[in-house]
Amino acid sequence: MVEQAFKVKRDSDFYNKYFAAKDEREKFHQLAKDFLSANNLDPQKYCLTQTLRMSLTEQEREWLGSQIRKYEDENGLWIFLKKSPMQKAWEKDVISQVNINMMDFMRFWWLPYIMHGSYALWDYGGDVYGVLTDRGDKQIHLNDDFVPIKMSEYYAIREEAEEKDK
Repeated sequence: MVEQAFKVKRDSDFYNKYFAAKDEREKFHQLAKDFLSANNLDPQKYCLTQTLRMSLTEQEREWLGSQIRKYEDENGLWIFLKKSPMQKAWEKDVISQVNINMMDFMRFWWLPYIMHGSYALWDYGGDVYGVLTDRGDKQIHLNDDFVPIKMSEYYAIREEAEEKDK
């Protein structure tokens, strides 16, 4: 197993995309909460995706039955049919107001570096930090947007950030 911690350079394209995507995600989340509230829905879980997906109570499933697929997905979320009134309203009130491509940036940024493993990406004090862990034994090669840091430095910064969040 190989681990590589890093700090993102402040003047890099990746740094700018990270904060643009973070802002877009927060905007998406607020629009989604407002939409769900306006439609008298209060799901325990929902996805920030182009297709409306959320947990539903049995009563909500009965109310929305003709608008959702017959079965929930592997995460226990109900998916709205593309032509349903609720999905159309989601597209109009939420999706049309956000840059959905920014969500993909945050989901898949790690793909050029690892195939089988885990990753983390977060910001603290205006800096962006991350770690990549690959289950293989090949070295992880970062591009010029990243500065490698020692794992001990990464964990010290992470602990400091978590302590401030308490």
